[in-house]
Amino acid sequence: MRRRMTVLFMVYCLAATAVLQAEPVAPAAQPRTGRSVPGGPKGSGRTGDAQTSAAKAQLENRLAPPADPDGVVPAPGGSPDRVIVYYIHGGPRCPSCVKIEKYTESALRSAFAEEAASGRIVWQPVNADVRGNEHFMKDYQLFTKSVVVVEVKNGKQTRWKNLPKVWELLGNQQDFEKHIVSEVGSYLR
Repeated sequence: MRRRMTVLFMVYCLAATAVLQAEPVAPAAQPRTGRSVPGGPKGSGRTGDAQTSAAKAQLENRLAPPADPDGVVPAPGGSPDRVIVYYIHGGPRCPSCVKIEKYTESALRSAFAEEAASGRIVWQPVNADVRGNEHFMKDYQLFTKSVVVVEVKNGKQTRWKNLPKVWELLGNQQDFEKHIVSEVGSYLR
């Protein structure tokens, strides 16, 4: 029953997106997130000392909105070993799609601040409707919006995982964030 509800909800989102795309819409004035994400594991015992303040400031700089939030996003690669957490979406988004982005970013901020500040974890929303970003849907075998965790080692993508369960967990932010932290954490080991 739960799986059927999830599929129906995803179909609703796809239909709502199609309707929104058919109407001329001004670009959304929603705040967008930047490239990296924060947080050390919860309960790590770290308190607000100078190091934490510096890390927070550095983190906020990494989370500043990109100059062009709907710009082309480079494919994973490059030299540093890291984990990239993508939220791959289309143009106009329903409230549930916006919630997926918000909950994912919140989970990353609360659990992986140090890793984000060091560049070990990178948070990257991607608009797959932007010319040049279409490959993300094909590369990660997506048929709708989703969160994808990607591991980059020695400048090459070594593995990735689509997290479709985010759709099932939308009704419970705590469970949603727990799922994101668990999946991303498994890529850090």
